[in-house]
Amino acid sequence: PVWRSRQESIRGTRPIGCLLMQSQRRARRSTEEIRTRLLDAARELFAEKGYEATTVRDISARSEVAQQQLFQNFGSKEGIFTAAFLAPLGTIVERYVTDFTSTDPDSTIRERVTLLVNSLYDLADENRDILLTAICRRSRAAEQDGTSSELLDHIARTLHEMEVITELPPGTDLPAAIVTTASMVFGAVLLEDMIYPSGAPRLHRERLTAEMINTLLHGALHREPEDR
Repeated sequence: PVWRSRQESIRGTRPIGCLLMQSQRRARRSTEEIRTRLLDAARELFAEKGYEATTVRDISARSEVAQQQLFQNFGSKEGIFTAAFLAPLGTIVERYVTDFTSTDPDSTIRERVTLLVNSLYDLADENRDILLTAICRRSRAAEQDGTSSELLDHIARTLHEMEVITELPPGTDLPAAIVTTASMVFGAVLLEDMIYPSGAPRLHRERLTAEMINTLLHGALHREPEDR
């Protein structure tokens, strides 16, 4: 009968209609929202499963964004990983180097150090789980076969790009200063479970970063009177 064929036709078109509606919902998302969903999902999965075990399909499913859009925005899993952590770190280091090597700097040394410490602290805090996972995985891998972590090695190489700075206060040991700065900032964020007794309140971020900045500028005990 004709009415049956029409019903079957309608039933057959329902899935297509649903798919079209889902597609339209996705199409209404802005590029910024898509990138944010992908980055948030990637950070969560990298922390939970590690970089190697996380797949593009995992990120797509967690973010509810099509794999094609991931490739369009980031090119690959490596690309989204870079955007999630390494690219911001590179930007921080590049800005610091530029400020120090500029022939006409528009900021003081204190302002540059303050910006560096605060930027590194925020980046480490936002990606604490990823960094802790990478450290644990590196430790286990080193025990088994001596392999290293690509993420941690890239972080170290990026930080040491600051060694190109030449205009520094007399007597500055630049390589040691880089290691000391990174150790203070990343250590305060990543090792807080070891630094604070169980149940003890954590110091506020502003208090910690202010002390780091003063220590870097004046040393732990040799400070200018106005900074005491």
